[in-house]
Amino acid sequence: MSVDSADSDALRTARLAMLAALIDGDVKNARELALRLLEDGYAFDEIVEGVFAPVQGEFGRRWASGDLGVADEHAASEAVAQLITHLSAVAETPTGPKVVAVAPEHDAHGLGARVVTASLVLEGFDAVFLGASLPPEDLGDYLRAQEPYALILSCSVTAALASAARSVAAAHDEGIAVIAGGSALPDEERATRIGADSFARSARDVTLTLHDWAQTPPSSLQVAPDPIPEQRSLWTRSAAVVAAAMASASERAERPDRLADEMRWLLLVLESSVLLGEPNLLVEHLEWLRSVAPTHGVGRDTIDAGISALVDALDGDLGRLGRALATAYGVA
Repeated sequence: MSVDSADSDALRTARLAMLAALIDGDVKNARELALRLLEDGYAFDEIVEGVFAPVQGEFGRRWASGDLGVADEHAASEAVAQLITHLSAVAETPTGPKVVAVAPEHDAHGLGARVVTASLVLEGFDAVFLGASLPPEDLGDYLRAQEPYALILSCSVTAALASAARSVAAAHDEGIAVIAGGSALPDEERATRIGADSFARSARDVTLTLHDWAQTPPSSLQVAPDPIPEQRSLWTRSAAVVAAAMASASERAERPDRLADEMRWLLLVLESSVLLGEPNLLVEHLEWLRSVAPTHGVGRDTIDAGISALVDALDGDLGRLGRALATAYGVA
């Protein structure tokens, strides 16, 4: 039996109780809450979408506002991951085709891929979760050896979009179709831009697509975007670029270590923005960074100094990237 998800009172109550339990570190109580929902007839997808996903989002909001520390947010997120794995353990031995789920390199948020994996296991697929932040080269080696039916790619952060595109290319090199989704891929247009063969908003969408492909496999694979011309130089010079920016901005930095981390992350967003031809990715990240960084020990003046220094450091063969960053900074 599947309870109608429109009956939201029970889910709302469970969501609040789950949030309180996980913030308190009471994983046992959280597990009992989840199992009780299963016993009451809620489907796995309903529990994920009605309880786990909103709770995970609240963790992120509380971290951004400074109400949760990094360790607290990590502990709560890992507890959610454990609960999802525990719920999927009730599944029978899978008989369906092998499917692989992963989060791309630079994306440490593996929960989306883990949720899809658990949902597919419950649907009878031989689904394997490869973890978060997996380099595309290692992904390609695994796909070549295991030859799964499809790859599920969950991308949660815009800094990982360029790596997501390389992950798609690695799968396509092995003739494997890719279903992509996640908060950094909010629509079919962006999923297509990274070369994905299908877009999914939820675990249910993934399941439906795989069933459709079982009847009518994709006739051809999408084309992943070619790397930007500056890519190799950016990878080679990124440490030096950040060091140059820090030499100019670190004197006023309250937390130089965090400022350096933000500059490295900004370069990844810059690469993704230029690769996909979406300058708004960069503008939105800069607006977010200038808003959130002060709650984590890096003042806005320091962030502004770091961005300006990074623009100056992106010279020579990286000049186009420097100009793109300067333009986005002017808009943000």
